Amino acid sequence: MFVSEAQSDWDRWLPCVAYAYNGARHSGMGYSPNELMMGRRLRTPNELLRTSGVTQVGVFADYHRALVKKMASATEAAKKALSKDQARRARYYDRQVRRHSEFRVGDKVWVLRPPRGKGITKLAHKWVGPARIEADAGFDNWEVLRDDTDERVIAHCSFLVKCSCPSSSLGVIAERVLRDLVEEATAAEGVDTNREAPDVPASTNTGPARDVIERRGSERESRRRWSLDQTRGRRYWPVAGQ
Repeated sequence: MFVSEAQSDWDRWLPCVAYAYNGARHSGMGYSPNELMMGRRLRTPNELLRTSGVTQVGVFADYHRALVKKMASATEAAKKALSKDQARRARYYDRQVRRHSEFRVGDKVWVLRPPRGKGITKLAHKWVGPARIEADAGFDNWEVLRDDTDERVIAHCSFLVKCSCPSSSLGVIAERVLRDLVEEATAAEGVDTNREAPDVPASTNTGPARDVIERRGSERESRRRWSLDQTRGRRYWPVAGQ
């Protein structure tokens, strides 16, 4: 596809775009819009320049009879081809979408909500939650309430998956993360890490654990900024030998 750099005279080319669209064959119907509406195929400018012959004018009644017959057969063939294409698209859609609901009120689910906007990467999280199903909204739609926020949304069952992670497992994971953070902090301060680590509560609202998390986060941010400044400095003031 050609895109002009000026992009200020796009309205001049709309007739050309319409001509190309009406002369292109539709993938679902097998005919171009001009063939279905006018009974003949549009000729491109290249064909007109290369053609040297002259079409002989025949009897109008014969031409009209042949045109009506041709348009009727083209319309019937286009309807059959379009129905086949719709069935094919429906089969492809049904393979990826659940047609029946498998949830109940009170179930924990994840909600599919792909992030959109500038700067979004392919590795961004597409599922939000967990959320709890509050009520049945009808037609396989469910009203869900997110646990991390107070947002209520109505989502189709095809955009929901069950959340099977028990709350006890989440507590164990949080406790392990806090233990790792405490061990990293004590190792950085020169404390003997071979000793038995003290018990760390699973809640991040406790004083010692929260202080460790905030301190480690500030240290990582400082190292990141220092590395970024060094990279920028080398870009503008190259060091000898590099």
